[in-house]
Amino acid sequence: MNDNAPVQSNEKTAAGTSLWAVLWHPKARAVYKILIAVAVLVVLYQKGLLDFSRFERKNLNLGYIAIAGLVLLLVFPIVSWRFHLILTSVGLEATYVRALQWTMIGEFFSTALPTATGGDLVKAVYAAQAYGKGRRSVAVLAVLTDRAIGLFGLVSFTLVVCLVGWQTVQANPKLTTLTLWLVAVCGAMWVGFWVMIQSWVERSSWRKALMGRLPLGDKLEQVYVGLCEMRRHGWRLALVLGLSLANHFLLCSILLVLARGLGMELSIMESLVVIPLCMFLNTFGFAGGFGAGELAFEVLFRSMLGAPEGAGTALAFAFHVLSAGARVLCGLPFYVMAGKPSAALAAGVEKAEGAEKTAGS
Repeated sequence: MNDNAPVQSNEKTAAGTSLWAVLWHPKARAVYKILIAVAVLVVLYQKGLLDFSRFERKNLNLGYIAIAGLVLLLVFPIVSWRFHLILTSVGLEATYVRALQWTMIGEFFSTALPTATGGDLVKAVYAAQAYGKGRRSVAVLAVLTDRAIGLFGLVSFTLVVCLVGWQTVQANPKLTTLTLWLVAVCGAMWVGFWVMIQSWVERSSWRKALMGRLPLGDKLEQVYVGLCEMRRHGWRLALVLGLSLANHFLLCSILLVLARGLGMELSIMESLVVIPLCMFLNTFGFAGGFGAGELAFEVLFRSMLGAPEGAGTALAFAFHVLSAGARVLCGLPFYVMAGKPSAALAAGVEKAEGAEKTAGS
């Protein structure tokens, strides 16, 4: 009897682990994300907030929409340049053309396929395969670092807008409160990042000991040293952050121009305070933001900017459709020319997902 007890316990544990593995499998998470996005869009449609009559020809200014589409095309070479600089900083030599190719393949997959890995991790697979064994983990972490730098660029852009537009937003009490919170949070993150890459932190024994305990600690150390190397070459760090700022400036400009194309009149400075927060929440949506983005834009535009019902939803939906079209049309040729990765694709995705969990993404 006693001999059987541990076996039964192990069997129950294995069954529980197996069930959890199935429920939390990357493909299962992709299905959850799709279902949530569809559910949000259906609710918004039923409440009359997602009104497709707004997109009828008579209600559109196609000139503004065309300008928004052209400006969107400028985003891809900018983020590719940033990725190229990050690869170089962590010791992975790559031409700008190669970085552009990987970036566009990632953009294509971020919209074209309902996978849980996302465009960034598909890009990581291509980069990892190119550098081969021994440097694959660094390539994957470089992609995740690029995403982190992009998020930090959004934080920096938000901080700059809040400081520059303080006089304008003071007239709106709700927006004033939001602005103060954003300045506090973004300022703290900026200070934290700057302290993290200082030479005394880089040399400290406690940091090295902590890094050594982490999974892929040696690879994370190489990426961290790459960030510090940017700080030692100030122009490179300034350029990477400048490219991130330019990226988010263009995205916000696209939204403002697109709003004009939909017949909306928005206060530029007040919108620039709210839009970065909308863009951050937008990242939790499916295929570039569907679902979460519409909800975030609707709630924040109505509560903070006093926009009419449905305005935020319409703007977010139009932005997502425009972005998805650009990613597929521009990314597909790069994917076709590059071809599929070898059999390392499956292993690369698994490695990428492991690194993503390690980075806390």
